[in-house]
Amino acid sequence: MKKILLVLLLSFGALFLASCDRAEPSVWTVEIVENSIERTPLESLEFGRMLDEMGYFVTNSTHEFPTEEVGIVLVAVGGNFNLEFWGLTSEEAAIGLINVTRAELEEIYEEHSGHEIVEVIGANYEIITHDNGERFLIISRIEDTIVYINMDPNVVDKDMIIGIITEIGYM
Repeated sequence: MKKILLVLLLSFGALFLASCDRAEPSVWTVEIVENSIERTPLESLEFGRMLDEMGYFVTNSTHEFPTEEVGIVLVAVGGNFNLEFWGLTSEEAAIGLINVTRAELEEIYEEHSGHEIVEVIGANYEIITHDNGERFLIISRIEDTIVYINMDPNVVDKDMIIGIITEIGYM
């Protein structure tokens, strides 16, 4: 587990550093969805097919993360963004990735103002969004799979991204 957490820190952590100190206070909202319906995770082939049909180029990047916990990593490339799909070997590994992201966000939240973080926790899923005006992040877990994006909302329409992630069932 330590190896995958280090890989995640190297992959995701550096992108959080693009935080800003806006005058607005930071807000962290946590919503626990009582009696939520379990969601069905995508298989990697289905993710690839769906994003390909939407017009995105999908590539297999698993070789970049040679750890026991990573089963497959697919990256859908859009003009100015990459949407990642992580198929992990266990739900515990996926929860570990979410926890690393949460810890990174907690650190930023405590040190900077102007951040909006929303967490939704359901039966077999978690969604975390982070917006500070300069970076917009979504990490969504269903069982042992994760969909992740970290992008500049001034370059990419975040409503479009939310629409894509909703369409594939991860919002």
